Amino acid sequence: MNTIGVFINPNNLAITQFNNFPFTGACCVAENACAVNEDAVYNLFTGSLDGAAKISSRIVFGPTDFGVHNPKRARIIEIGCKCEGTLNVTITDEENRSFTKSGITNTHLFIPEEMIIVGDRNVRGRYLTIAIENVDGCNFELLSVNVTLTIMRPVRG
Repeated sequence: MNTIGVFINPNNLAITQFNNFPFTGACCVAENACAVNEDAVYNLFTGSLDGAAKISSRIVFGPTDFGVHNPKRARIIEIGCKCEGTLNVTITDEENRSFTKSGITNTHLFIPEEMIIVGDRNVRGRYLTIAIENVDGCNFELLSVNVTLTIMRPVRG
């Protein structure tokens, strides 16, 4: 069974999701994340393996029509982030047409910067899904995502 664990940071409302979560419960004790299963109580994020392991992360927005019923294309995707590597951005429409483009940062986790991804004219539809994922487990913090759309005429059927 694939168990999902979800942690919410109350300071900034950031959400972290874990697949195959091997615990039955989790809580915060004196600002330490703890989890429990039938064997014991564990203090999370304290092991030495976390710093060396490549952890794949993926954030998905949508599908959404951005409040506009007309077909549209993602023209420019601006990603504000702190990152020490490469992020892939995938845009998919409701007919499963998609494109993936990469953005490489010039700095590291302590300096915010903006990645600009130019869209693809072949991916268009009423609903678009945006997925952002790290490459080779690079560390990143997502600060903002702005999408400039090209709104097209309604499809008559």
